[in-house]
Amino acid sequence: MATICVIGAAIDMLHQLDDTFHYATFAYTDDYDSALQKSTVCFFYHDPLQPVMLNTIVTIKKRYPSLPIIVFSYTMDEYALLTALRARAWDYVVLPTELRHLRGIIDEVATLKNRAHGRAAREIFFPAQVDDRPLVTSRKTWKTSRAAEYIINNYSCKIRVTALARICNMSQAVFSKCFKREHGTSVREFLLLYRIGLAKELLANTDKKVDTVAYDVGFDDASYFIRNFKKLEHLTPRAYREKLTDLGLVMDEAHRKSCL
Repeated sequence: MATICVIGAAIDMLHQLDDTFHYATFAYTDDYDSALQKSTVCFFYHDPLQPVMLNTIVTIKKRYPSLPIIVFSYTMDEYALLTALRARAWDYVVLPTELRHLRGIIDEVATLKNRAHGRAAREIFFPAQVDDRPLVTSRKTWKTSRAAEYIINNYSCKIRVTALARICNMSQAVFSKCFKREHGTSVREFLLLYRIGLAKELLANTDKKVDTVAYDVGFDDASYFIRNFKKLEHLTPRAYREKLTDLGLVMDEAHRKSCL
């Protein structure tokens, strides 16, 4: 039986799951520590009106590094997405979503936890150190939000800092400092994290070659992509896919078609 610890708010469709799933819902301020210790996966609901609560994801990940966290929200929030990526969350899901998608996520992480233990599980879920540098949490100070949104919508294109600075009506120097202060990372790091996260999805859910994956997510040079992937994930893209394959987590063609 998969045990789910839901933090933040109830997710309506969970009651539609069958008896092979058990879940308990907690408010942000509740004591859910004992529930996390016994959980297969943590569902964290992101409330856009309480962005400071996103820091809880980092706290949970540092305390339970092998516990997969799925972040749910009714909005695609670049701040929440970046926080989830930096905290090594497993996925970011925009609600509403289909029940089979939800079941697929639970089955995926449950399979991994059953087949891999200790270090093996950590290498797949969270191979890199949790990045807990503070982020600005007040939306009123987000002068570079349009730039972050542009990056997410145009990740596969060549993106220049000068162009992003113009979007935000700033000089390049002022923009770079402001972006790092608000998002906790440089433009280059923000884009790299986003591209690598998308690459991991393609490696797991398609049979595309590594160089094709690199080009699809915006890298002009496959070798550069491989070096950066290994730096962040402590595995090459090929080794990452092989590890997932060994654990039975690479989606085959039949499974991909069933999810369409």
